[in-house]
Amino acid sequence: MGGSSLRRGGDDLLLHVDEWTSPFPRPVPPRRVRGVVRLRGDLRDPNPPISLDERGEHLWWPVLPQGHLEVDFPELGLCWRGHGYHDANAGETPLASAFRRWSWGRFHQGPRSLLVYDTEPLSGPARSVALAVQDTRREALAGFETRPLGRGLWGVPVVAPSDPGADEPRILHTLEDAPFYGRHVVEATMEGERLRGVTEMLSAERFARPWVRFLLPFRMRFA
Repeated sequence: MGGSSLRRGGDDLLLHVDEWTSPFPRPVPPRRVRGVVRLRGDLRDPNPPISLDERGEHLWWPVLPQGHLEVDFPELGLCWRGHGYHDANAGETPLASAFRRWSWGRFHQGPRSLLVYDTEPLSGPARSVALAVQDTRREALAGFETRPLGRGLWGVPVVAPSDPGADEPRILHTLEDAPFYGRHVVEATMEGERLRGVTEMLSAERFARPWVRFLLPFRMRFA
């Protein structure tokens, strides 16, 4: 996409970024963003994909819930190491033809990763997937509930999974707040333990609206 590329380098996944920040001059002027993101870990997940809808037309793979991430952006003075996550989605139909919205959450509990995926389809019952993953071993979890945490600046609902009856989750930091999408660092109680994680909200209904499609080229280059 644009000048960026994604490729395998041995057992690593390498993302070479060559992009610009927002084209608008405020709040900061546009600047070049160039660097490398390297994800280390075993990407050979033997588990089958997970269906997100009744017909099995939309699939999700939590390929590497907890890898090692290396981020280097020399021109920006950014260089750090930490946990990395890699999953994949695939679908046979457009998102807006199958879903109203979905939410997703990821929390690390030592070597285990707790993953929660809730979908609201256009028709049929809602689907919820809750997994604990360690290495390539998946364990189904139950008992979580989705808690509302208000709305983003564009009106997209913010939610987070939590143990029933536990203290309310709270937003620690907003990573992305867009007309159809939000990503936040949150703190929530999972399996009786207060954990920090990342949540994602996607409004497929919003994504399909013409005014949102008009805005996409301002944030994402296609060539």
